[in-house]
Amino acid sequence: MQLFWTPLAINFFIELLMVSLLTGYFAVRLANALRTQVNVKIAFFLLLTFASATCGTLLQFLGIALHPDYAEFALPFVSVFGALAMSGFLLFAFYFQRQSSPKWWVEATMLVSICLIIGVESFVAIQRIALLSQGIVEYRDHWLSIPFPLGFFAVHAILLFRLVDALAQEQHSRRYNAVWLALQALLIPSIRLEKQAAALRAFFYVTVLPAAIGIVLIVRGFGWIDWSLAELMNCWLTLLTYVAFTLVYINHTPEYSSFQFKLVGITLAVVLSILSGISWIMSSVYTDADPNRIYQPIAVFILVSTLAILLIFPRFFHVSLNRPLQAMIRGVRDIQAGDLTTAIKVSYRDEIGFLTQSFNEMAAVQHNLVLHLEERVAERTAEVASYAAENARLEERNRLSRELHDAVSQTLFSASLMAETLPLVWQRNSQQGQQVLDELRQLNQNALVEMRILLLELRPSALIDKPFGELVRQLSTCVGVHTPLAVKLEIEQDCILPPEVQTTFYRIAQESLNNISKHAKATQVSLYFEGMPTQAILTISDDGCGFHTNRVLAGHLGLDIMRERAANIGASLEIEAQPDHGTTITLIWNKADAE
Repeated sequence: MQLFWTPLAINFFIELLMVSLLTGYFAVRLANALRTQVNVKIAFFLLLTFASATCGTLLQFLGIALHPDYAEFALPFVSVFGALAMSGFLLFAFYFQRQSSPKWWVEATMLVSICLIIGVESFVAIQRIALLSQGIVEYRDHWLSIPFPLGFFAVHAILLFRLVDALAQEQHSRRYNAVWLALQALLIPSIRLEKQAAALRAFFYVTVLPAAIGIVLIVRGFGWIDWSLAELMNCWLTLLTYVAFTLVYINHTPEYSSFQFKLVGITLAVVLSILSGISWIMSSVYTDADPNRIYQPIAVFILVSTLAILLIFPRFFHVSLNRPLQAMIRGVRDIQAGDLTTAIKVSYRDEIGFLTQSFNEMAAVQHNLVLHLEERVAERTAEVASYAAENARLEERNRLSRELHDAVSQTLFSASLMAETLPLVWQRNSQQGQQVLDELRQLNQNALVEMRILLLELRPSALIDKPFGELVRQLSTCVGVHTPLAVKLEIEQDCILPPEVQTTFYRIAQESLNNISKHAKATQVSLYFEGMPTQAILTISDDGCGFHTNRVLAGHLGLDIMRERAANIGASLEIEAQPDHGTTITLIWNKADAE
């Protein structure tokens, strides 16, 4: 069967190639959607749209390229597949980016309307075929073309409502406030929108082209324009529709397409559009030549070019763009995984190569920062430790200053006053003077004990050079001086403990006796110590007011500090207390357990 090639046939041939490729692509998308159960409806309706458009375009091509005796049998079903394509795109727009399920009556109304349109078109096509078999050629009534643009106007309405909802959600405003924003976005394409709203606007623009095709069909039916001009307009509008949809789809739905697919699709659409234009230019130059001699080689060239673009360009883009980009992606993932030694090979000295080199330099800087981070942390830690030590020294100095003022200074001041009044008192009453002299001697002894304790704390080495029992004895003497406590001290076995252990035992004993003198309201306190170089036990008991151990707030009476000190040397600290029954603190250290 011979094909007659004309510029219009070339255009329909190009449309057929483009829409067939789109149909194949959406067939693959539907298979993936069925496997993952994601966006199955969207993939199915797009496949329905372009599969129907492929069949309709094929019939249109045959209607132009075949002999008129055969071409008439190809044309009646063009409108049926056109109605199917319009219905598929309408359903795609209805479910595209839908956040909630539609109402049942809306779906039912739309499906009934679609079935009615397709049914009418099918009935008319079958009637025309039956008449053709009898040698009668009957053309469609022009009013049958009205549902086609109405369907795409319905797509516009759906996309507009969806755009209003998207802008209302983005702007956190009411829907009626977002209507004006949506109209502005449609009238001024330069307004930047978020991803969802931008996709809706782009598909709104694309839908203008098939709606224009329907309007041209209606105008042709009324006889307002020439048939050949209408065919030319519809051919170019259809071609532009496929190109525009390809560009919009691959740019506004990146989750469905790779960078390589975008480049191949855009390249193919541009090349085929240029070849279509060239065929029309040649028709005005070679008016008297045999069309088949001119346009048949063009058709072969178009087919070969399409195959070359599909086979060669993906490989070219893979080597030049996709492979370097994939290497960068792997490098980014390695960096995210913590491998800072990642270095990506620079394949070409182009923009991607510049980005790759910059990425390598940034990774090297990051790696260098991490390598020196430990040193910087150590330096900062040393500085913080120095500041902490300085603060601790200042706090200790302030505490000793307070102790000197509150204890030693006050004691010496009282002794000084007694010494000044002693001669007068002695002259008046020698017995009373002797009593004052005894008190003066006691005050001096108390001051001496307090000074020894303070000097002992000023020289930490003094805490580890003496047996622990002697240190406890000095503490108990100091407590007996300041309070009416009766201190009972029992040392079963004395020794010098390891330095850190002895210091901890001393601080806990000191804190315990301070707590008893300040808070316990006790009249008697007992201290028991037994120690060897490898183990020791210290018990401090009082007959004071006691407390509930489970109700003591964190930090109260220094108990938390005492527990921390004991934990640092691997010792155990037991506190037994009951209200009105006193408190017992037991500190046990065993070198074997601590290790």
